[in-house]
Amino acid sequence: MVFVTDRTGTPEIWLRDLASGKETQLTASPENEIRARISPDGNWVAYEVQGKPGYILARQIDAQEPRTVCRECSNPHWSPDSERVSYYTGSPLRYETYHLRSGERVVVLQHPKRAVQNMRFSPDGGWISFHLPGEGGFAQIFIARLNNGKATPEGEWIPITTSDKRDYHTWWSPKGNQLYFLHDTGNEFEVAAQQLHPLSKRPQGAPIPIFKPKSGQQFSPPAVVGLSISRDRLVFAMEESRGNLWKLERERNVP
Repeated sequence: MVFVTDRTGTPEIWLRDLASGKETQLTASPENEIRARISPDGNWVAYEVQGKPGYILARQIDAQEPRTVCRECSNPHWSPDSERVSYYTGSPLRYETYHLRSGERVVVLQHPKRAVQNMRFSPDGGWISFHLPGEGGFAQIFIARLNNGKATPEGEWIPITTSDKRDYHTWWSPKGNQLYFLHDTGNEFEVAAQQLHPLSKRPQGAPIPIFKPKSGQQFSPPAVVGLSISRDRLVFAMEESRGNLWKLERERNVP
């Protein structure tokens, strides 16, 4: 597992062997390094370096020198074949991919007026999911087919949620037949799952609540929740509020 921690003073990238519990520091610099993503084959880590502007690096786990993926960009993710890193850039935000071997850049997803966010590849690499922010804080989730590495036109996008909800961030199940997302119930966020048709990827039935935080807990933070999907579990960070209640007695005869 790859994760970010500021235990050394600034956010750095660390690795954890889930079998042994051994942890290894991967980066060490005065800059803030965030949003670390491990490649599906387990050989690479892509991460964002905060700055003005920010940029994305990718490095092999057993290598010393990272490779620059892009500048003035953010939010790295991997293609299923571990050969391309996706990121958003521009205004309005669009998604591009960078091929590690060839250096080729491809604009995968864009909208002429609105920022596309949270693009994710399906496990077979043939589809993408994303959300499109609207007015009033609402956001709608879509799925689009890929043709030659590019999303189909907007008229062919498949709506997964409605435009009058606050549904953000998507994650595919390992087989690509379910789409998990963050749903705002009005009082808090919960993880929901939408069943998809195996071939058309159109929604089947209503979304199903998967995980609801306990009282005093919340996702950390909802805007950039770091949920990841493995073969048999969901992994994510939570914040929990705790405190003590004190009673102070006033001394007698004190005006």
